[in-house]
Amino acid sequence: MKEINQAYEILSNPEKRQNYDRYGTAEGFAQGPPEGGFGQGEDFFKDIFDTFFGRRDDYASRGTHTGDRTRPQAANDILINITLTFKESVLGVKKKVSLELERACNACQQTGAASRSDIGECPTCQGRGVVNTIQRTVLGAIRTQITCSRCQGEGKIIKKKCRECGGKKFVTQKETIEFSIPRGIQPDKKLRYQGIGNDG
Repeated sequence: MKEINQAYEILSNPEKRQNYDRYGTAEGFAQGPPEGGFGQGEDFFKDIFDTFFGRRDDYASRGTHTGDRTRPQAANDILINITLTFKESVLGVKKKVSLELERACNACQQTGAASRSDIGECPTCQGRGVVNTIQRTVLGAIRTQITCSRCQGEGKIIKKKCRECGGKKFVTQKETIEFSIPRGIQPDKKLRYQGIGNDG
């Protein structure tokens, strides 16, 4: 509450905000040129007000997906343990490992629905993926924003699920992959192999 009051006091007072821009403090005492003017403290105040009052652009337009929900999502990494003999760790070796991997469902093109017509707008969040609430306090109206529990932030609901994946958007496939272990590998050493894990 102390930080909120401090931020509100500086942002709502033109003189104190000007002092902060110029000197880096609300009192106006020069402590050397501030780096980036108000920008240094702007993130601090912005985080506080975004948390308690919500972002303005979140309420600007209906049906606009916020955050990263419209961007491609990276898949989870897979961590496997491989036991090597002393000879294999010294000379290097190739090992075949069977993995159960999540692959993108080709039947629904990762929509999770039986067809495009089976995808509708979430009635709870009106397609925004988030639900806004307003609470009255002594500081004024505080807006909070949470992910819609009905559509899990997607903004869409599925009327009829895909038969192949059951609406999960992924199907599990068992694949055998060969790994090349370099020579001289040390115990508990972790190697990264790109593009072999689950689909995103």
